[in-house]
Amino acid sequence: DNRWHIFNNDRIDLGDNMRLSASIQRVSDKTYLQTYEFYDDQPFLESNAKLEMFAAQGYATVDANIFQELRHVDPDSHNIIPSGNILPKIHGTYQVGFADNLYGQVTGDMMRISNFEENSSVDRIIGEARVISPIEIAWQKLTFSAAVRNDNYMYYNIPQAVGDNSVQRTLASGYVDWEMPFARSGESWTQVIVPKARLTVMGKSNSNDFINFDSTGALLSDTSLFVNNRYSGYDLWVNGTYSDYGVSWTGYNSSGQSAEAFIGQTYDFNTKTAPDINSGYHDGASDVVGRIGFNPVEWLGLMNRFRFANDDWELRHLESDLRIGQKNFFSVGYIWAAQFSDVNDVYIKDESISEVTTGAGFYLSDQISFKGNGVYNFTNDIIQKYNVGIYYQHPCYNLSLVYAVDNANVSGYNGVKTLKLKFSIKIGS
Repeated sequence: DNRWHIFNNDRIDLGDNMRLSASIQRVSDKTYLQTYEFYDDQPFLESNAKLEMFAAQGYATVDANIFQELRHVDPDSHNIIPSGNILPKIHGTYQVGFADNLYGQVTGDMMRISNFEENSSVDRIIGEARVISPIEIAWQKLTFSAAVRNDNYMYYNIPQAVGDNSVQRTLASGYVDWEMPFARSGESWTQVIVPKARLTVMGKSNSNDFINFDSTGALLSDTSLFVNNRYSGYDLWVNGTYSDYGVSWTGYNSSGQSAEAFIGQTYDFNTKTAPDINSGYHDGASDVVGRIGFNPVEWLGLMNRFRFANDDWELRHLESDLRIGQKNFFSVGYIWAAQFSDVNDVYIKDESISEVTTGAGFYLSDQISFKGNGVYNFTNDIIQKYNVGIYYQHPCYNLSLVYAVDNANVSGYNGVKTLKLKFSIKIGS
């Protein structure tokens, strides 16, 4: 068999205001990486080139992305899968000041997605104009913003397209942010408490006319509050008016110790269409989210993220991470998430997500180290995967020997056991 791979990554600075980056990721066939486990568990490979241009008041990028699909896909499913390219993708932002507390921002985004499996493509052109005004009044910070966005889509040979293959929408939005920090410096600790709130108003759009290519569903967490759009990407749009609110506390001292806590919630004033019952969002008040972190010493860190039901405070989601050590370290993480079948059910215990991850690293010297990690899935009562390896770093070369076990058995893919020997030479000036 003629089997091969090529991976390359470059960045070239073209003066002070321009940068070119390029990467190549390509293999001879779909099962190459699964067989040799050379490049982790990739569902697809991406080769790309990006030209970035910087200015005092603006920023622009020109991208080209080519994908190689590595998964088995049912040809009758009509899914838009990453076996094709995104070319071109052009994005630009320009900012201009009008007054001391008032500035404007214009953003443009143009993209073509081509799918080689189905000989289909979509063109998307987006333009947005936004006005932002930050104001400080008596230790309070207020930020006002208003924007108008226009989206234009053209679909070619896409079965999911509804009606006319050319659709457009105009979306208006605005928000006001408020926060009021309270700081207290003690003899040893400095504490900062920041209550904050945001009111977001968004225009309505008929999402059935638009196919989602770049957005994932909204999942409520402490990181999804106080952002312009709950969804990633551009295609999905949150309709209606909602408010985010919460309070954060941070404490730190000169010895490097620190702690933090946050609790917050969001409230939807408009009835949403078929909200995801596992997302944490509801009509009206959402679930309550938060985080607690603690670093008592430099070599110990603990972070907990959580979500509670908005009515009875029953636990819905928990993520915990503990790391002990720096160069030599041990880490353990746990995730649990309740799963519902419909809005009237309590969570299904046997189908809830539950898994633990572990990792460790030990240095015999600056050159020789042992590392390993693993994932145990409590839901399916199986060690999902694990690997252990020895690593040697020399000024001129790297050498590693890793034994890995993947017990996955999903959609026709069966994990394998591999023993991987890797040798790489360092070349530099």
